[in-house]
Amino acid sequence: MLRTLLLFVVSFAALAADDPHVTLAIGSPAPDFALPGVDGKTHKLSDYSSSPLLAIVFTCNHCPTAQLYEDRIKRLAADYRSKGVELVAIQPNDPNALRVDEMVMSDMSDSLEEMKIRAAYRHFNFPYLYDGATQSVAEAYGPKATPHIFIFDRDRKLRYEGRVDDNQREPLVKVSDARNALDSLVAGRPVTVAHTPVFGCSTKWKYKSASRLETLRKIEAEPVTLEMVTADELKKLRANPTGKLLLINFWATWCGACIEEFPDLQTTLRMYRSREFAFVTVAANAPD
Repeated sequence: MLRTLLLFVVSFAALAADDPHVTLAIGSPAPDFALPGVDGKTHKLSDYSSSPLLAIVFTCNHCPTAQLYEDRIKRLAADYRSKGVELVAIQPNDPNALRVDEMVMSDMSDSLEEMKIRAAYRHFNFPYLYDGATQSVAEAYGPKATPHIFIFDRDRKLRYEGRVDDNQREPLVKVSDARNALDSLVAGRPVTVAHTPVFGCSTKWKYKSASRLETLRKIEAEPVTLEMVTADELKKLRANPTGKLLLINFWATWCGACIEEFPDLQTTLRMYRSREFAFVTVAANAPD
């Protein structure tokens, strides 16, 4: 738990330190958009003009905080739909700016195709749109992290932006900020708290792709240990002396399928190596 908390403390600091993008100001009109969704359709801001209120949540696949909020976002969509609220989710990250070590808590990246998988797996009950190609919509709204919610009134003026609630661990939530804002707007009252700080994974802007490439360069420069192995040593390996989840891959340089799948195995190792995970390959090549 301490390790997780430390990771998020670093994330909080990074949100302000390396993101020059300005978050949309309270009272501003909703910036227009036309984005592809996981349903294969293009979604526009005008598509939701008949809804008295509009909530736009910037979220993503890979972020563990965003994953923890998926059920809460689904309940927001379900609970307020009959009250005239439409909820739309937008994925703002450029997948090419996502470092492989940032995938340590996830099973997929933030591409549109992977968004389709995630939406189907988690049974999303709201539109899930992709902005990773141009990030033009994210540039206009300025989300600092995933998730980051923006709530607009009937005139599509921003009345609340910030966190969904005050704790990523749902049993510890004390203030449901987004629900409070929606309840006020549904009742025709002004929003008392119009802005709250956000937490989660920082938005992966395109300029961060340089950091991704530098991380890969360092990983690829790491030495690889090559050792001869005996049958007895393989038996010991099968008993898994690592104390971790152990993946063993038998392969050979003359095996086309083995060569084809190897990059995916490398990515798996790079994603999970900071966790309780070990990866060993056993080459079936002749020694000479």
